[in-house]
Amino acid sequence: MTRFLYAFALPLLLAAGPATAQTRSGRLVADVAYEAKGSGPAWQLAVGDRIALRLGADADGFVVMQYFPRARPRRTDAVRRWESRTPGGATIVIEAREEACTLGADRYRDTVTVTTGERRLNGCGGRKL
Repeated sequence: MTRFLYAFALPLLLAAGPATAQTRSGRLVADVAYEAKGSGPAWQLAVGDRIALRLGADADGFVVMQYFPRARPRRTDAVRRWESRTPGGATIVIEAREEACTLGADRYRDTVTVTTGERRLNGCGGRKL
């Protein structure tokens, strides 16, 4: 019986791939060009084929996802800025300043500010230092 279980389970384990592939967090968008995150409240942002903003659970325990049309960054001095608006009128402005940022134990290249409606989020983004 034990041999039967091993014979059945081994192909399934091999098909699943390495354990790291299963524990990696999912991507919010395709063709990721930029990512940022912050805390207080927890949030995560990805810019790619579209812009996705995930806000941590609200008082009712729901995670809020917002999507915006793809936008290209404008660069002025040491700041990259993305602006986008949905057909319904919701807006997002992302500013990434080339200024080292620390979030927990991690350091990132950019200090990031995300503004949507009346909400302003601060965090870090770009590559880890």
